[in-house]
Amino acid sequence: MKVVLYARVSTSRQAEKDLSIPDQLRQMRDYCKQQKHVVVKEYREEGASATDDKRPVFQEMMGDILNAKLEAEAILVLTTSRFFRDATAARIWKHNLRKKGIRVIATTQEVSDDPMGDFVEGIFELIDQYESQMNGYHTLRGMKENARRGYFNGSNAPFGYSRNRVTDARGNQKSQIEINPEEARIVQRIFALYAEGHEGHPMGAKQIARLLNSEEVPVRHGSKW
Repeated sequence: MKVVLYARVSTSRQAEKDLSIPDQLRQMRDYCKQQKHVVVKEYREEGASATDDKRPVFQEMMGDILNAKLEAEAILVLTTSRFFRDATAARIWKHNLRKKGIRVIATTQEVSDDPMGDFVEGIFELIDQYESQMNGYHTLRGMKENARRGYFNGSNAPFGYSRNRVTDARGNQKSQIEINPEEARIVQRIFALYAEGHEGHPMGAKQIARLLNSEEVPVRHGSKW
């Protein structure tokens, strides 16, 4: 059988470690040798969530397969979660592929190509979606508690503030933000321009941006307002 391999990690940090994707591909190549499948192409998605299909490499792969730019009978993934973490979207894409005679096979969760196999595969997809939703729930819960304790969740402080590294009671490195006096004056002026206008004329966001740029008011990283 002619197959394509699709390996994915969710974050660029995972991709930088360069461990997961090579391991996924190694296991899938071994599977192909055992099953005597021919690998037509390999696709590497380095840093994209599987909760939707807004993934450049995923879209490239689907375009290649559905538009017959390459000949393949199946897409191989290590687990069903590598393909999708949304059960509904997974069903829709797999339905479109099956109309072209193409299957999606999870090499570590292989199921039979019959109604029972379809049922079991649906359970795997629901589990993937559940795990993704619970991960999101716990991440958000932790971020809210971090904010309640006065710590900053972001990486870059918003304009008008500076980010400082601090150590909490348990010795963990955290971030806090405090007002940046120079930037704060610019922020106060922006609010005044919007609320009171300039030379008696009310100003909207675009007008304020043009005025600040014309006056060469500094903004971070040398960009424009």
